[in-house]
Amino acid sequence: MNPAPHLRTNPEVISQILGNEAVLLHLKTETYYSLDETGLRMWQLIGEYGEQQAIITRMQEEFNVDESTLNNDFKRLVDELTKEGLLLDVEN
Repeated sequence: MNPAPHLRTNPEVISQILGNEAVLLHLKTETYYSLDETGLRMWQLIGEYGEQQAIITRMQEEFNVDESTLNNDFKRLVDELTKEGLLLDVEN
């Protein structure tokens, strides 16, 4: 069985928090991205934990949302950020 992928933010991406949102800049592509409050919190927790289940558990503690919805939202965000090169999947 393969170990679960570990997520980490791309070191070529810088972020700036603006109120309850974040702006991300991919330095290599010079492309800006924005995250809403929930996306910002997921981004922060990816940097802190890197492991999906730990992030989901923490998000459930902080937000009033069921696990299925949270898993779907997290997967959608991770897929999009990975596709854009903002996140990296690495083996533990």
